[in-house]
Amino acid sequence: MTQQLEFFPNPILTRTFSCETELEELMHQIDIMVNNKKLEWERQVQVLETRLDIREKELINARNAMDQKIREMEILHQKKEDDVEKSRCEIAQNYEGQLQTLKYQLSKLQHSYEKLQLHHKKKVRSYRTELSPEHERTQSELNRLNQKLEEFKTKSKEWEKQRILYQHQLGTLDRQRKSLAEKCKLFQKQSQNHHTWLTGRRLLQDSTFTSLSEIRHLREQLHVSQKNIMSSEGIIRKLKSDMNEAAMNNKKLQEEKQRLLQELKKCHRQCQNLELELSEVKTELQSRDDLLRAVEMEQIQMHKELAKNRSIEENVKSFESSHTQSIKLNEELKKKMEFHISELRKGVKSLREQKSCTTTLEKLQYENERLQNDVIKVQSKLELSSETGCEKPEESLSYSGHDVREKMFQQENNCELKTELLQSSRHYINSHSPHNETDDIAINSSWDSPSANIFRNPEGAAGGVIEVPIVDCLHNQGISNLSFLSQYIPGDSIVLSYPEISCTTTAAEKFLQEEEKRAKEFEKILNSHIDELEKNSKKILCKSTHFNQIKNM
Repeated sequence: MTQQLEFFPNPILTRTFSCETELEELMHQIDIMVNNKKLEWERQVQVLETRLDIREKELINARNAMDQKIREMEILHQKKEDDVEKSRCEIAQNYEGQLQTLKYQLSKLQHSYEKLQLHHKKKVRSYRTELSPEHERTQSELNRLNQKLEEFKTKSKEWEKQRILYQHQLGTLDRQRKSLAEKCKLFQKQSQNHHTWLTGRRLLQDSTFTSLSEIRHLREQLHVSQKNIMSSEGIIRKLKSDMNEAAMNNKKLQEEKQRLLQELKKCHRQCQNLELELSEVKTELQSRDDLLRAVEMEQIQMHKELAKNRSIEENVKSFESSHTQSIKLNEELKKKMEFHISELRKGVKSLREQKSCTTTLEKLQYENERLQNDVIKVQSKLELSSETGCEKPEESLSYSGHDVREKMFQQENNCELKTELLQSSRHYINSHSPHNETDDIAINSSWDSPSANIFRNPEGAAGGVIEVPIVDCLHNQGISNLSFLSQYIPGDSIVLSYPEISCTTTAAEKFLQEEEKRAKEFEKILNSHIDELEKNSKKILCKSTHFNQIKNM
């Protein structure tokens, strides 16, 4: 039988073909789900790309507005520079007019003062030509002006020294005048003495003529000395007037110097203000450049995050596909296990029924043995009665006939129960294992022989154990079929019990628990990925709102 069964095709192949069809259907459904998800994600990606395009356009508009503002700032800066240059030209023109007046006034001074005037003209020209908005030139001009002021101070000191010399000269001239006045007094005294002497000595005409000539000479000397004194007094007056004019000019020059210093301070303050404005404009431009750079960096980060999100979405798609596959496989396994458990329960019920049938069969066998013993006893009694005498033959015959009928009826019931058991086992085998017609023929032949023996020899069937050569027939049917069939057939050839069925059920339950744990872990991983995606989307939304706020600013 085993050699005949080896040539038959394995029923596992048919199962594999059915599993392949189911897997193809599942893969087709999974492809449909994946395509739907892919379309949804592509739509979301298109929406995000449109948003990015809109934001890039807004950035371009913001940059254009920034460029326009920068141009307006440059135009305003140029206007300010033009106004400053105009004001400087006006100030220079005013300075030129004032310098012309100063030239007219300072033309009366000495050659040294003329040199100072020329130097001042050079200073003004250099100030007019080299006047620029830069701070270093202004500082150099201030240093030059300070040097010129120091030179002016040195020259004023020289003028004071000249004034002191003139005062000394005036003192010497006063002393000479006093000495000349004393000489005049002496000459007057001498003239008086001469008059007295002329009056006393009229006689002496020669002496008088000589005295008169001397007097004339002395008078001429007096006139010359008086003229000298008058000229010296005019010189002194001129020197005093020149000194007064020089002092007035010094005062005017100091006032002009103070005014020029104040104007220079104002120009310096204006330059500082312009420098501060320039620094503020530069800081604003730098801040805007930093903002633009930050926006560009945020755009780059957004692109990177989008790429990451796309990769994460692809991973999620793969996880979802695998999750759906695992869920479907788990559902199929659950269905198969439920079906298997229901079949096990049915088998257990049938085994319980079989046990009850076996107990009834044992009871019937025990009754058959008892009845056989009774028959033997009745036969022995009949033999004894035939030997001893024919006492009550009718009763014994009626009793023996009734006992024989009861035994035959019990044997028929036992045969019917055994045939029902065999039919139920055949039905279970045919329902749980896809056999070919040759397998059915072999099994029927293997089952028909004991049934025929049972019907032929009911006593042996009732008294002994039914030996069924079903193990070789179901060698390729799997362990589960053997476990079911072995418990349908009581005997020494197949010895299986109920705890093995419980072991199979516990193993199936453990497998289901492990699959449920794996499914829960996979769901946790998916939930964590979904949370990460939500966090990333929230971050992107926050950055986009911040970016919009910056644009509005």
